[in-house]
Amino acid sequence: VGYMYFLPVSTGPLYPKFEEMWRLMTVDDVLNATNAAVYRFNQFEIPFADAVLPLTDADFASPETLTIDEPFLFDAAYSVLLAANALLNENHSLSEVTGEQLLEKVKATNFEGISGICAFDSNSDRAASYDIVNVQPGGVSRVPAVFSAVTGEISQKAGMELYWMSGEAGWGLPDAFGSCEPGFWKDSVGPDATRMCYACEPGTISPGGTTTECEACPAGSKANAPRGATDCITCPAGNFSAESKSTACVACPPGHYISTDGATACKYCIVGEYSDLPSSTACVRCADGKQSPELWATLQQVDVGGVMEWVPMQGSDSAATCGCKVGAYNVSGECEVCGEGMRCPGMGEVVIEPFYFATVMEPGFVFMCYGSDHKRCPGGPPGTCASGRDTSNLACTRCIEGMKPSDNGECTTCGGVDVLPIIVAVVLAIMLLTVIYRVIDTSNPASSTRSILLVAIAGSQMVTMFQQLGVFGSISLEWEAPFDNLLSFISLFAFKLDYLAVDCVAVMDSASRFGFRIFMVLGFFVVMFLIHVCSVIVLHKGQFQTKMPALVGSVGTVFSAFFISVVSSMLAPFQCDTHPNGLSTVRDYP
Repeated sequence: VGYMYFLPVSTGPLYPKFEEMWRLMTVDDVLNATNAAVYRFNQFEIPFADAVLPLTDADFASPETLTIDEPFLFDAAYSVLLAANALLNENHSLSEVTGEQLLEKVKATNFEGISGICAFDSNSDRAASYDIVNVQPGGVSRVPAVFSAVTGEISQKAGMELYWMSGEAGWGLPDAFGSCEPGFWKDSVGPDATRMCYACEPGTISPGGTTTECEACPAGSKANAPRGATDCITCPAGNFSAESKSTACVACPPGHYISTDGATACKYCIVGEYSDLPSSTACVRCADGKQSPELWATLQQVDVGGVMEWVPMQGSDSAATCGCKVGAYNVSGECEVCGEGMRCPGMGEVVIEPFYFATVMEPGFVFMCYGSDHKRCPGGPPGTCASGRDTSNLACTRCIEGMKPSDNGECTTCGGVDVLPIIVAVVLAIMLLTVIYRVIDTSNPASSTRSILLVAIAGSQMVTMFQQLGVFGSISLEWEAPFDNLLSFISLFAFKLDYLAVDCVAVMDSASRFGFRIFMVLGFFVVMFLIHVCSVIVLHKGQFQTKMPALVGSVGTVFSAFFISVVSSMLAPFQCDTHPNGLSTVRDYP
């Protein structure tokens, strides 16, 4: 019920007169010799005589046998005749008439034919009338109205109603037919309104019905369909839409997050956090599970005045940007605050300050490079020593084998002449001991002259002064040249042999150096004993018992003269320097 369709109307008000004329005609009225000569229908491509259904008088006696098309054919032929007649009335000969001229006249034709009003539109199409066939209750098809393409009007037939597919009867459009589906809007405002439904544009929605416009989805949401959407869906956490009329939510890129629904923008991960996946609802903390979370940060390198430096960064998209912040360094996966002698530029890196030292394995275990040769520790990456220094030795105190210390803290290659000072020192020491023994052996205190006593006292004072100056050299002060060179030389009187470039003769560690210094005193005793033995055998014919006082006096004189040096050597282990790492080392032998 309510189904409708159109059928062209082939019979107009003049059709009954056509039927009356049709019944009065016979076959001879059409096919007589006169008509054949005038209309030459026997010269058609298919002559009437060869027609499949030959024309008979019975065809004229029954007009109801005519098909729906034949009245249209009659009026079409009549339209051409009227157009040709109009051209002839305009003094055109048939030979001059063109097809375009005849078509224009046909389009201008307007008359009452047997099929109704005959008129044509701009496309030369027949503007006919159409029966509106309506299926009504019981399945019966009726024609309750006629539509005229000429006037554009629908003529209702009296006593009949129009049924709609909703089952309602009436000539007005039911409300259900005027409503749009959800996701569509109705163009019903204004004189040019089409009264049709249109799909909502992308990013807008409509509940349907008689809504005349669609509503834009707000920022933070998206439409549930590309077009013709019916609802706005809130963007879930980890996604956003920055503008209204969105058709999709955008995932937060790595380095960003949003923890709430309906967001219009994502947030940067703060310093110390990162996000390496899209659509993150939270950032990962670099310090999770760490003992000192306040020392962790996310960092990036930037050019600052031509120098690449680590600076804190937000919006990190990788765990690789996590590291110890500036002022801290990494120890077995944990960050610790930098101590004295260290500079921590960030990301766990450690730079040792000048005059300090730390090994590669323990960069946070820092030693201070005490002494006048502190330039041996130039600073830099852990394990850095001045050129030629042994980096495996504590605080760069030792040179590589075959090298000796220089004034600038570096070590230079030993040469052949570097052994000469040692030889000279040994020879002079033996000569000095020999002179001391000889003087004591041959002198008589009762007969000693004033000049000899004066020389002895002056020599003793000079040795004492040298020893005292040697003690000054043990103080942790940076002496300026040339006083520092003088102190280095005088340190020989305190039994310190660094001035003699001992490294060129034998490589000794700190313990060996200290032991050698201590046993030098015993060495003096041994040398003095050998001098005594040689002197007694050569000069006194083996009178050892008689000359024993000379040995005792010589040894006592040496120990008395070098008392300060002997005592300072014995006390050296108690003179310590404290390092930033809390350890203490012997000042002269770190």
